[in-house]
Amino acid sequence: MRKFTHSDIEEALGRGFEFQGIPPAEAMEVCVDTRILKEGDLFVGLKGGDSPEIAAKAAEQGARACVLSCECGALPCYRVVDTVKALQDLAAYQRARVQIPMVAVTGSCGKTTTKNMLGSILGTVGETLVTKGNLNNEIGLPLTLLRLGSEYACAVVEMGMNHKGEILALSRLARPEAAVITNIGSAHIEFLGSRENIAEAKGEIFRGLPPCGRVALPYECDFFEKLSNMAKLLGLSVLSFGKGGDVEFSIKKESGEGLKGELRTPKGNAEMTVPVLGGYNALNIAAAAAGSLALLPDIALENIKKGLENVQGERLRNEIHKALGATFILDCYNANPDSLSASLGMLKSMPCEGRKIAFLGDMLEIGEKAREAHYAAGLAAGEFLDALFIIGENAEHYKTGALAAGRGCRVEICRPENAAEKLAESISSGDLILFKGSRANKLEDYFFALEK
Repeated sequence: MRKFTHSDIEEALGRGFEFQGIPPAEAMEVCVDTRILKEGDLFVGLKGGDSPEIAAKAAEQGARACVLSCECGALPCYRVVDTVKALQDLAAYQRARVQIPMVAVTGSCGKTTTKNMLGSILGTVGETLVTKGNLNNEIGLPLTLLRLGSEYACAVVEMGMNHKGEILALSRLARPEAAVITNIGSAHIEFLGSRENIAEAKGEIFRGLPPCGRVALPYECDFFEKLSNMAKLLGLSVLSFGKGGDVEFSIKKESGEGLKGELRTPKGNAEMTVPVLGGYNALNIAAAAAGSLALLPDIALENIKKGLENVQGERLRNEIHKALGATFILDCYNANPDSLSASLGMLKSMPCEGRKIAFLGDMLEIGEKAREAHYAAGLAAGEFLDALFIIGENAEHYKTGALAAGRGCRVEICRPENAAEKLAESISSGDLILFKGSRANKLEDYFFALEK
C-alpha cells in the first residue's frame, strides 16, 4: 500500500469529511482489516468494521488514525458518511498520481485466467501490478489501486459485477486505457434478467476509457456486434479475438503439460505451449494476447509468447493434485453454466487410466434458471462419467439430469458430514476426479480432508 499524508487525505476526500483530533504528522498506509493492521496505518472501517469498538482495537494495534462514519475517541478520525466511498476516493487519488498504462478485464467467466495471462505477458515488458485473487469489486478494486506505485510499468485489473452500474463505477474509478471482455455468459443472470442485459452491463467498462482507448472483444460471441458498436460510439478502437478474429489460438495438442498450438496475431504467428488445462482456454489465451496488444500496440510477439509460456495458475483453478493413487483437478474458485460446461468438456477429453468422476457443488446466482441449468449440467456429466458425487441445494437437479442420460453413471448425493468419506471409499488408483462448484461450496475442503 502507498502512504498518504494528512494533506493527501484531505485532498482525496475533498469536502466529504470532518476531521476529529490532532492531524497525524507522518504518512500512513491504508488498512481495512485489523487482522493485518501494522503500526502507523490508517484504518478504514468498512461495513462490519465501521464502529468505535473496532477502531479501539485498531488503536491498540498501533493505528495512527482512522476513517469512520461514526464518532471515535480512540484515534484521530476522518469522519465520513460512507467509508466505502472514502476508500474509493483514496484509491482514485492514488490512481491520479500514478499514471501508468492499465488494462481492465471483465466477462462472465475466464476473466481471472485472462488477467493472469495478461499480467504474465506485460511482466515481460516491465514490473506489472496485477489484481490479487478476486479483489475485483467496489472494495477489492480500490485496494488494488492503492498498491499502484512508480515502480510498475503496467497494471492489469479485474472487474466483477452482479448488478447493473457496478462495472461503470469501477471503470470510472480505475480509468484504464484498454479493456478486455472475455465473453457474455449467464453468470449473475439472477440479478440482470437476460444475457442482453449482461452484455450491456459488461459494456459499461468502455465508459471509463479515454476516447482513444482500445478494447478486445470475443469475435464468436453473439453480442460481438452490439459490444463493438457500443465501443465505437465512444471513439474506442476494437480488436477481436477467438476463431476468425484478429487474434486466434489454434490448439494442435492437449496434454498434462498444457496446450500446444499456434497464436495468430496482426504481428505474425507463433508456436507455443501454454501451461494450462482445457481446450476452452484457447479463448482466454487469445483474449490475453489481444488485451496486451490493445494496451501496448507496439509490444513484440516474442514478449507475448514468453509471457504465455510462463503463465502461473491461480489457486483453485484447475489445480492438479495426486492423492489415493488418483489425479484430482480442483476447479473450486467459482462455477456457472458456461464454466461448468467447459470443465466437463475438458474432463471428457482428458486421457485416464481408471474412471472419470466429478464432485459437483451448486452454481449460484443464476436465479430461476437454477433447476434447468443444474439438470443440463447433470445430463452432460451423465453422458460420459463413471460416477458423479453431488452436494448442495441443487443436488437433486444434477441427479435427475445425470440419470436421464441413461448411461449407468453412478450418482450419489452427499451431505457435508459424509462427502469426504464417500469419495474416499469410491476412488481407486488411476481415477481422474474433477471438483467444481461455486466459491461458497468450498469443495477444496473435502479434497484436503481426503489427504488426512
